[in-house]
Amino acid sequence: MKSFLRLFFYLYAVLLFLPGGIVQPRSSCAAISIGERVALLDLYNNCGGASWKQHTNWGLGPGSECSWYGVLCDPTQSHVIALALSDNNLSGQIRPSIQNLASLEELDFSGNQLTGTLPVQLTTLSSLTALYLHDNQLTGDVPAALGALGSLVELSLSSNQLTGTLPQELAQLTNLKKLYLYNNQLSGSIPSWLGQLLELEELVLADNGFSGIIPSDIGLLSNLIEIYLDNNQINGTIPGKLSALSELRVLSLAGNLLTGPLPVEIYSLPNLRILNVERNSLSGEIEPEIASLTSLEELYLGSNQISGSLPVELGLLTQLRNLSLGQNFLTGSIPAELGNLTLLEELHLNNNQLSGAIPPALASAEHLRILALQENALTGTIPTVLSNFADLEILRLGQNGFTGSLPAELGNLKNLLEFTADTNHITGGIPDELGNLSRLQLLWLHGNQLEGHIPESLGNLLSLRQLSLQANKLSGSIPPVLGNLEMLQLLWLGDNQLVGTIPTSLGSLPALQYLFVNDNQLTGDIPPEFGALTQLTRLYLYNNQLTGSIPVEIGYLTLLEQCLMQNNSLSGSIPSTLGDMESLQFLWLGSNQLTGTVPVSIGSLNQLLELDLSDNQLQGLLPESLGELGKLQKLVLNNNQFVAPLPANIGNCLHLEKLNLSDNLFSGAIPGDIFQSLTMLTELYLSNNEFTGSIPALLLTLPQLKILKIRNNRLSGMIPPEVGDAVSIQELDLAYNTLEGALPSQIGNLSSLINLFLDHNQLSGNLPERIGDLSNLRQLRLDKNNFDGPIPVSIWNLTNLLLLDLNNNSFSGTLSTEIRNLGSNLYFLFIHGNQLEGDVPWQIRYLWNLIPGGSDFRWNRLTSSDSNVRSFLQSKQVGEDWETTQTGIVPAGDVNADGVVGLADTIMALQITAGGHPDGVCAGYDRSGVDVNPYNGGSSQGSQIGISEAINSLRKASSL
Repeated sequence: MKSFLRLFFYLYAVLLFLPGGIVQPRSSCAAISIGERVALLDLYNNCGGASWKQHTNWGLGPGSECSWYGVLCDPTQSHVIALALSDNNLSGQIRPSIQNLASLEELDFSGNQLTGTLPVQLTTLSSLTALYLHDNQLTGDVPAALGALGSLVELSLSSNQLTGTLPQELAQLTNLKKLYLYNNQLSGSIPSWLGQLLELEELVLADNGFSGIIPSDIGLLSNLIEIYLDNNQINGTIPGKLSALSELRVLSLAGNLLTGPLPVEIYSLPNLRILNVERNSLSGEIEPEIASLTSLEELYLGSNQISGSLPVELGLLTQLRNLSLGQNFLTGSIPAELGNLTLLEELHLNNNQLSGAIPPALASAEHLRILALQENALTGTIPTVLSNFADLEILRLGQNGFTGSLPAELGNLKNLLEFTADTNHITGGIPDELGNLSRLQLLWLHGNQLEGHIPESLGNLLSLRQLSLQANKLSGSIPPVLGNLEMLQLLWLGDNQLVGTIPTSLGSLPALQYLFVNDNQLTGDIPPEFGALTQLTRLYLYNNQLTGSIPVEIGYLTLLEQCLMQNNSLSGSIPSTLGDMESLQFLWLGSNQLTGTVPVSIGSLNQLLELDLSDNQLQGLLPESLGELGKLQKLVLNNNQFVAPLPANIGNCLHLEKLNLSDNLFSGAIPGDIFQSLTMLTELYLSNNEFTGSIPALLLTLPQLKILKIRNNRLSGMIPPEVGDAVSIQELDLAYNTLEGALPSQIGNLSSLINLFLDHNQLSGNLPERIGDLSNLRQLRLDKNNFDGPIPVSIWNLTNLLLLDLNNNSFSGTLSTEIRNLGSNLYFLFIHGNQLEGDVPWQIRYLWNLIPGGSDFRWNRLTSSDSNVRSFLQSKQVGEDWETTQTGIVPAGDVNADGVVGLADTIMALQITAGGHPDGVCAGYDRSGVDVNPYNGGSSQGSQIGISEAINSLRKASSL
């Protein structure tokens, strides 16, 4: 009806404006009624008539109305029977005077900018058969009074902003054949009264907020041809009663919350051409009965939870043009019978668990345009018969288990736009023939084992937008001809074995947004021509052997968001032009040989999130402008030659999470007030500087702090009792200072603490009993202090300890039998150089995970009459015999007296090769001969843990 109306008005307009046209304005004696004229003028004056695209003759005198653009009158020219003003720039609200057009049969205001609610006066137009108001900006509910339009055949309110539920009164539209309400904000359930609209042929309710189940009453609509319920929140199962819709051609339920299997009854719909249930939560298997859908042209079952194998009966659906089964849990192989689908244009089997090879018979589907097999477990080689698909535009084979080489025959696919074979096990070289794919826009081959040179022929792919060859074994140099690819937006060549210099021609790629050449062996300078890559947002040059200075032209890249150049041999100063990169978020220049000072212009990078200048030779004062980096989250400046004072306004970086100033020349007191406002700080590294004075209590009250390292400075004074406020802290390292006094009992509040390093200080007094509350502790280093008194019994409750080092203090008393509690995890135990005495309890043999040669019990006054205990201790002892050294005096200059300092020193001191260890006595027996080792069933074999595993555990605990 609507298409006829458009044709009529087209012919009408042509005849109207021809010289001597047959339609002329009529005199007032044959004019439409005053009420109808008023309604038309009201429409024109209040809906932006002067701005309409077409408003020919509107506003002429009485009797001319039937000549106005879009107005159709009855044969007597006495009444308006149709208004066709679609896509004509109408605005404002539909006027209530529309009710004056009582003879109106068709109203088409679609494709305009009408606003407001639907006026109830529309419901007085009892002759209306077609109402088209779609593609406007109408709001409010669907009026219940529309049910009074009993003559209505077509109702289209789609693509507005209508809300609310569908009113029951619409069930009175018994002549309705087409109901279009898609793309609104309607809600509630899909009403069962729709089953009363027996004349309905098209039901389109997609893209709303409908919920609940699909009413089985829809199965009563025997004339229904199309159902679109896509993109709602419909749940439940698909009712089998839909199988009664014998005329149904389209059933589209995609993008809902449907569950359960696809009903077998659906397979009995003889005229079904499109079945779309993708993006639901359907389960079950695809039944062989699907072969009954002999008229099916498009089948969409993707993005569900369908399992089982692909039935060979799919090969009987010979009318299929699109088969989409991706993103399910399908298993088994791809049936060769799919080759019978000679009309197939799209085959989507991606993101399943399919295995086996691509069947050669598939080549019979010679009209394929899209073949998507990515993210499965397919194996075998890529078959050369794929080159038979002359119409193929998209070939996706990535993330499978394909082996062998890339067939050179793929170069025959002249229409190919996209080819992905990434993340497989493909070997060999990249065929030169791929350079024949003149229409190719995307080539992904990353994550394979490709080797050899990058072919020069790739420079012929002038339509290419993405080239990804990273994570292979490609060698040789980067071909300069890649600079011919003027459409290229993404060039990923990282993680290969490329050598030579970076071609200056890459600076001629005007559309380039991503340039990754990281993790290669590239040498030479960074081309200053890169400054012409004005669209670049990612520049990854890290982990190469680049030399020379950073070109000032890099600062011209105002869209650059990530600039990563770390781990090269770049020298010279940091160009001040880098401060012009107004979009920069990540600037990583660490591990180079940069010199000079940090330019003040860096403070202009107001989008910067991370700045890494570590491991260079930078010096001098940090610029105050760093405090202007309001979004900064990570500032990494360690291992340079920066000097005090710290910029006072660095405290303005309120989002700072990580600050690393270790290994510099900072001196003086730690300015605690600077850190007071950094409440987001989680990691603070100040180690290996020349800080003096006491530890600021403010540091210990930062609420998010997890790691605090201030080792190897010249700090003095006591550990503040505020240490108990650092309840989020996981690693506290204050070693190698001159701290003194007792360890505050508040240390027991730190229930999250994993590593505590207080060694090499002058701490004294008894250890607080509350140290046993640190239940998550993995490493405890208290060595080289002046602690005295007995070792608290509570310390043996720290069952997660991997390393306990108490050496070179003045601990006295005996070892508690509770030492057995550490047996499940402890690898390293150093208690030498104290004043411990008495018999070593036999329960020490529960420490069966102690690394042979990884403990030290010397220089105490310990004894044992138990030969098993003596043998056990000796098997774990580093260096000399543990018994003969129980003199209570540590010899001056003893090479082993200092215990173990850090992980590296642990390995050196033990002199044990990672991965193995000598056998030791792990099984123990009490004096009755009863086995007391519950961990190995009484076996006398060696420890079940190797040095490599122990070291890895320590490394993990030290890498928070």
